[in-house]
Amino acid sequence: MESIYKNTKKYKYEIVIVDNASEDNTVSMLRRNFPDVKILENHKNKGVARARNQGLKNNNSRYVLILDADTIVKEKSIDRMVEFMDKNPKVGICGAKLISPTGKLQLTCRRFHNLFIPVLRRLTFLRIVRKSRLLKDFLMMDWDHKKPKKVDHVIGACQLVRREVIDSIGLLDSRMFYGWEDTDYCVRSMRAGYETWYFPYSVVVHYEQRLTKQKFFSRLSLENIKSMIIFFIKYPSGLIGKY
Repeated sequence: MESIYKNTKKYKYEIVIVDNASEDNTVSMLRRNFPDVKILENHKNKGVARARNQGLKNNNSRYVLILDADTIVKEKSIDRMVEFMDKNPKVGICGAKLISPTGKLQLTCRRFHNLFIPVLRRLTFLRIVRKSRLLKDFLMMDWDHKKPKKVDHVIGACQLVRREVIDSIGLLDSRMFYGWEDTDYCVRSMRAGYETWYFPYSVVVHYEQRLTKQKFFSRLSLENIKSMIIFFIKYPSGLIGKY
């Protein structure tokens, strides 16, 4: 919150926070420290897509920035993304460069999935998998991530979405409780004639949690698999990487 206020100066904006049944006094802290923020408080966890849809519906802005709670926005990053999209009307979704707290690049722009990618991502503890050409192609490890680039999709931790895209394709797929809703949205945006871009001149520090890797057989892992099944039912040709 503090990083947004400190580092976003050029454009007017409002902040909408969707609290998905937190249990750590987040809501009371926000109301005390950030009284101008609109807070949508859920009393049970509605999942990622449903919660984000609440935010998408509760504003009338030209752009909506979907931003995870575990992030810090660097100087002028939001302003620069808006400037880029204003100059490029075909861009429907834009993702910033995400880095770890230590400054390491996070591979957050990607090519679209095929059937083998989700399996490989679960097996990255194996060196042969980490070095596989299929995984490297998916994560776009074959370039330096230093220049803006049209990509297939950017992860939902930071997505700037044009209002026309929301009006054209609707909200996120509410059936996807955890995961895949961001990829699905980029597919739908592409099919509606818009482009998705990675924009490294905007930088966001991301304290990535990777909850499904921490607990492989947790509820979230099962929900992620369920979302994956929904995704490939929607796009059966995606099983061979065709969208």
